[in-house]
Amino acid sequence: MRRFFTPAADGYRIGKNIRELCVFGRHNLCADPPFSKMDLISCRNVLSGFGSPLQRRVIPLFHFALQPNGFLLLGLSERFGGFPPLFTQVDNTPRLYAKTSPLARPELVSIPRTSQ
Repeated sequence: MRRFFTPAADGYRIGKNIRELCVFGRHNLCADPPFSKMDLISCRNVLSGFGSPLQRRVIPLFHFALQPNGFLLLGLSERFGGFPPLFTQVDNTPRLYAKTSPLARPELVSIPRTSQ
């Protein structure tokens, strides 16, 4: 904690040395275009709240967003199937997947935003 975080009134703030290495941003997986050239996507406990149709749309977007040697990290409650050509399990780590063969271009579907 001392190495990577600094105390703040509302808890802790991530240290500048980490902020300079990472991109932090708010992103709507269902409506925003995917980021690209990412090394790692940590999607912990997000997919478990999506139904199968939305998962089938989002997983190819993750594949597209990752670098050729990128990784996808899922939460303990998350499972996805039907994408064996896109990701392979890394060693015996059940929730860490490596990107495999290139995907030409994912299908992007426009989803209207709801007002907040």
